[in-house]
Amino acid sequence: MKNIAFVTNNLALGGIQKSLINILNIIDYNEYNVDLYLFSDELFYRDILNKNVHIISLNKYFGLFNYLPFRISNAICHKINISKYYDVVINYDPSTFNTTELSLTLNANKYVLYNHNDIKEMNKHSIKMLYHDHITKSKYHKYDTIVSVSDESLNSLKTFIKLKKEYLVIPNIINTTDIQNKCHDKLGIKIDNKKYNLISMGRLTYQKGFDILVYDMKELIKFRKDIHLYILGEGEYKDTLIKLIDKNNLNDYITILNSDDNPYKYLNQMDGYITESRYEGCCISLLEAYTLGLDIIAPVYLTRYLPLKIEVHNNILEYLKTCSKPTKEFHNLNSYNRDIVEKIDKLIEK
Repeated sequence: MKNIAFVTNNLALGGIQKSLINILNIIDYNEYNVDLYLFSDELFYRDILNKNVHIISLNKYFGLFNYLPFRISNAICHKINISKYYDVVINYDPSTFNTTELSLTLNANKYVLYNHNDIKEMNKHSIKMLYHDHITKSKYHKYDTIVSVSDESLNSLKTFIKLKKEYLVIPNIINTTDIQNKCHDKLGIKIDNKKYNLISMGRLTYQKGFDILVYDMKELIKFRKDIHLYILGEGEYKDTLIKLIDKNNLNDYITILNSDDNPYKYLNQMDGYITESRYEGCCISLLEAYTLGLDIIAPVYLTRYLPLKIEVHNNILEYLKTCSKPTKEFHNLNSYNRDIVEKIDKLIEK
């Protein structure tokens, strides 16, 4: 059997974590032993993680590496003896030093880095990430294969760093069976089905553009009152968002819901999925909403991150002024997922 290691920060709420869970749930554990290295005890997705995955929780001192120059922390980390040999090590969240340090310290035949974002756009919006990416630029040279989750995120990465490496595009797999099995679970809230109900999901951060959605709703209710937006998620931007909703007198039109390990029961009760994210890699929640047949409403610049040809209503306010409830159709995504599984198998086997 082959030994595979995944290195990531945590299993907290988030698209990167959810996409990793989906990969770990399609691996053949008769052929692979899988270790998952984590730097945090946040395990929002523990209940849906495949039980064959061996979780290795790391000492928190690794977090100190985020404050050291890469060449120094890398040298220190290589003095740490982790003797187990892996056929493949995958750094699944390279946005912090610690995942990079550890993944490159592990003994392996092949090292893989997963890129989940449009690095050029991310650095425009975050000084912290701009600083981090520039002082850790050399890390990309140390991996054998670079994986991006969309063509656009790969093109962005190539403008950031020039490498003679194997580049692959592997979009996020969508667990349509899980969606179908859970979407009819009972909700703990009452949805007014006479209204056109919108939902947006994800970490409540500046990147995800929930503040823009608030202003969309402020403008929209000038034209129609039979509309409601539900925001499902947690994050550091939550208090700011609550204040913004209150300041604009939108509490009757926008509801923030606590994160739930079954978002599909909410999606299934909605008419449209809306996002104003400032940038993406490959939006997993949008694809989950598409699976359940919701209207997809997003600005045109986000369509470049989509791995599927999806009808997207990108003239947001004009569409929402007059739209009616859609006739929803379930999309099983069999061909899409099968192609991704084949790419992941090749990534591990090659």
